[in-house]
Amino acid sequence: MKKTDLQSLIREEVKKIMTEETDHTYEGIEDSILTGISDWTGIPKSKLWNSLTPAAAKSLDTFIKELKPVLDRK
Repeated sequence: MKKTDLQSLIREEVKKIMTEETDHTYEGIEDSILTGISDWTGIPKSKLWNSLTPAAAKSLDTFIKELKPVLDRK
């Protein structure tokens, strides 16, 4: 997967999250992002999560922590 493809997917998921009424918990945001990537790649969500490197998991966590306040303001 190309970096630009992943960035586009994340942007789409963020837009979807921001336009839908969702559960703005860390777990809810994480689940939405992983579900979108899973749907796009066809990789089961559990397998996708287990394949993340520690650095990728930490980056996802950081992204969610930065995104949550934005979602909470909407």
